[in-house]
Amino acid sequence: MPSIQRTPFGFDWGCAKIECLSSDEKKGWVYLGVTTPKDCIEIYITKSGKMRVYNAKDSTNKEEMT
Repeated sequence: MPSIQRTPFGFDWGCAKIECLSSDEKKGWVYLGVTTPKDCIEIYITKSGKMRVYNAKDSTNKEEMT
């Protein structure tokens, strides 16, 4: 079982790195990043609970994953 190691902006779990990339407490949204050696995604979460997931490998042409 992989161990969890806390980082300043998230945590490392096995080969995955989960971190808060950006947030706004006043507006109530958060932008998370999940990175592994094989892939990388970014998750935008609104205060109402809507989530948008993006493939972060191509940061110049981000398209929402369905």
